[in-house]
Formats: sequence, C-alpha cells, structure tokens
Amino acid sequence: MQCYACGQASSARCPRCGRSFCHLHGDAQCAGCRASLTSLPSPLLFRSVLLLLAFSLGLGIWHLVAWPAFPAPAHRELAYGPASSTPSEKQGAAPAATVQSERSDLAVASPTPRPTPTRARQRYIVQQGDSLVAIAAEFTTTVAAIAEANNLPDPDTLRIGQELIIP
Repeated sequence: MQCYACGQASSARCPRCGRSFCHLHGDAQCAGCRASLTSLPSPLLFRSVLLLLAFSLGLGIWHLVAWPAFPAPAHRELAYGPASSTPSEKQGAAPAATVQSERSDLAVASPTPRPTPTRARQRYIVQQGDSLVAIAAEFTTTVAAIAEANNLPDPDTLRIGQELIIP
C-alpha cells in the first residue's frame, strides 16, 4: 500500500477516513484528518444550529407581525372620582382632559367616551374587549336582536372595527 500524499510505502491506515499514510504524513491519524479544516463541527450540529436559528427568526417575526391581542384593561377612576371635582372645576373652569401626576412625564388620558344609547337604530363600531352581551346590556337590547339585525351566523365571533346595527 502507498501513502495517499507522497506515494511512498505506507506505515499505517487512518482510523477516521481509512486512507493509508507514511510516517511523514501522520502518526495516529493522517495529516488530512488532523488539518484545521476538519476541526469544524459535524454537519449534523451545523444543520441543527441553522434550523434553530431559522425557527427563532420565524418566531421573532411572528411576534412582530401578529402580536397576540389581550383584553382591554378595565378603566379606573384615577385622581378624582365622579363625586368629587378638581380644584379648577370648583373655580368654574372646564374639566381637564388628562389627569397629571406629580411627575410631569406621566400623563394619563381620560377614557374614550362610549356612545350613548337611544331607541333609534344606531351603528356601533366593535372595540377591543367588547362582547355582544356587553353591547346588548349597554344599549338595553338583547343579543338575539343584535344578531338578527346584523345577520350574524355566530354571535360569539366579533371583529375589532366591525360595524353593528343596534335595533
């Protein structure tokens, strides 16, 4: 048998790749298997890391594009409740649109006013956190009446921004 590199008589066979080599081109392994290029990670490890990277990137993009919608928090009266009034209201000034805390960088906007219910047919835009039961209670009507007026096949499925006719 001859050395794979120089063609001289071989002294051993490489246990890793099976090539024959002489004393000049290896000891326990051939010089090709001991080279720095073969010290790279195995192809299985390399592919696994690439697959994990692609999965993580896809998950990150999904979080940016389709962030899960959480129910809207319940509104609380902050500094001044409905029974009390602000010092500016006692002096005859208009009520403030925002409530300021001691820190000037924390401004809390007042909640968006809800439509006032009347007996005429109205249109209502579904907002985040709304349910058909809550809308029916707000306008003193029934879920069945709203579902019938809007031809809703499934009253449990509402979309944010959907326009409803309130009978």
